[in-house]
Amino acid sequence: MHDFRYEEWDPFERNIKSLVDAFEGSRHGTYFDLDSLEEIAAYYFESGRLEEALQVTDQILDSASYCASAWSKRALILAYMSHPNESLQAIQKADSMNPRDSEVLINLGVTLQLLGHQEESLEYLFKATNIDPQNEDVYYLTGCTMLQMERFSDARNAFRNCVALNTEHPGVWFKIGICSDQLKEDQESLNAYEHQIDLTPYCCDTWYNKGAVLFRMGRLTDALYCFTIVLDINPDFIEAYCIRGHILSLNNRLEEAIECYHEVIKRKGGSPTIYCSMAFSMMHNGDIQNGIRFYKRAIELDPGLAVAWAGLGKGYMEQGRFRLAVKAYKRVTDLKPDNLNYLVHRGEAEAAAGYNRKAVFSFRKSLNINPKNFFAWMGLIKFYTVNNDIESAYTACRKAIAINPASPTVWFHYAITLFAKKQINLFEDALLTASDLDLFSCDMEYIRKLCPSDIYDDPCFQEYLNQYIV
Repeated sequence: MHDFRYEEWDPFERNIKSLVDAFEGSRHGTYFDLDSLEEIAAYYFESGRLEEALQVTDQILDSASYCASAWSKRALILAYMSHPNESLQAIQKADSMNPRDSEVLINLGVTLQLLGHQEESLEYLFKATNIDPQNEDVYYLTGCTMLQMERFSDARNAFRNCVALNTEHPGVWFKIGICSDQLKEDQESLNAYEHQIDLTPYCCDTWYNKGAVLFRMGRLTDALYCFTIVLDINPDFIEAYCIRGHILSLNNRLEEAIECYHEVIKRKGGSPTIYCSMAFSMMHNGDIQNGIRFYKRAIELDPGLAVAWAGLGKGYMEQGRFRLAVKAYKRVTDLKPDNLNYLVHRGEAEAAAGYNRKAVFSFRKSLNINPKNFFAWMGLIKFYTVNNDIESAYTACRKAIAINPASPTVWFHYAITLFAKKQINLFEDALLTASDLDLFSCDMEYIRKLCPSDIYDDPCFQEYLNQYIV
């Protein structure tokens, strides 16, 4: 192979790959000037060949131990190689030699950031800014350090300074989007992500983040479009399948949601969260048995996952397997003893299973935590009504109406108690209120489920239903 010597190369026409090939093929003692060695070291570093980058950098220092930039690059390489002590020693060397070189200061700032010394990193980056205030990179790197420190507003200001110098700096709009996202400034975040998409239209992370902001804003159709683009660019972007499935489920496009979750399982394998999402969509699609099956698979992987036990309880309730539902909800409330919704569901399951005292205890426990828990009062109302405890149901109805007077269901139950108490005028008013609140424009079968059979079958009650509801 041809020996490479500095004088044989035109410095304006050098090709870095040819330079590296010549370096790797050279015999011992072949001369390379410092500029060439720095290019070779940079090539190795950018290629991830850190050991070789370090060897070439040390070769530079053998000839020029005074070279601050080489010491700063040595520090950076050692930081990437997870040698923090040696890296810090190299930083001290570089800093002592040329404290006014902005490139050296920037390298030292980046190195300290990698080592987790963010405050010290900022000190060097600020020095570099003072020396070279038109350097866009130093503002970008300052922003990255501040972002790592969760100083989102300061980081965004630094990135804006970078944009003021170069509106097309790689990745800067993406970083501004992240900062605005963290600051919950949704529109500014969207604007930043759209700027980044204009510059790099095939970046999955930008489309994903934009979709996440749109999802948070409730713009589900636009969010769904973003996640679809992500998957068009990269079909292996697992997180996009997950959130796309969630949006489809919210839009009642359950078959498509289930397909998304199947893709996640096929590409990544199952997880408790994905199994729960799959189960939820299946149950809402009417496939109760498979919904139960996937909730069980989630529980196998994570027995402490309360939401999976709750889903299992709901499935058993749908199947009429009330005692199994009680067991599932008991496990939920053992895991989350202060969760009001779970206590109410447990009470409903216990009531359905005929565990009357336990049901009342669960509802009352929920009300002890929050006396204004409307759903706990509704659970008690239904329990008392079914068990013909009209006075208790009447009292509970008045409590519930005070909490939520806009619920037609509670007014209908209140009407039932008034009819049973023979307070016909008040009964008519309550029934009319329930009707005006619109829920009972549905069929009579639904109304029948809310009403005890002895009252529903009463000819007088039927007459009033026909007058006010039908």
